[in-house]
Amino acid sequence: MDIYDLLAKKYGISVDERENPGTSLAQLTVVEIAPPDPTRLFLSIINLSANVVYIAPSRAVAATAGIRLNAGGGSTTISIETDFGLSARGWYSIASGVNSQCYVLAGIITGSTEVKP
Repeated sequence: MDIYDLLAKKYGISVDERENPGTSLAQLTVVEIAPPDPTRLFLSIINLSANVVYIAPSRAVAATAGIRLNAGGGSTTISIETDFGLSARGWYSIASGVNSQCYVLAGIITGSTEVKP
């Protein structure tokens, strides 16, 4: 049994993972890093760049209004289990330097399955 079987058994859903559902490059100006998606269970964002990246579920993201992802591996995961509806919202980024590469992974509900006892 794998993790996908466990999710199907526990919640009655099938799930797929998608890399970089939006743009993976944070810039000096605000960009959408993950579009809104009501089927998204979790969103993980890892800053791979040498710059600081800030993210928020708002176009008003800034160094003073965002979650800071430090250079070279700063990360966060937004999950329906702990953050409720935040995982489904659109997420935006801004960075302290141009072309700040991020890795983005989303867990998406792809359908329902028969719940087994």
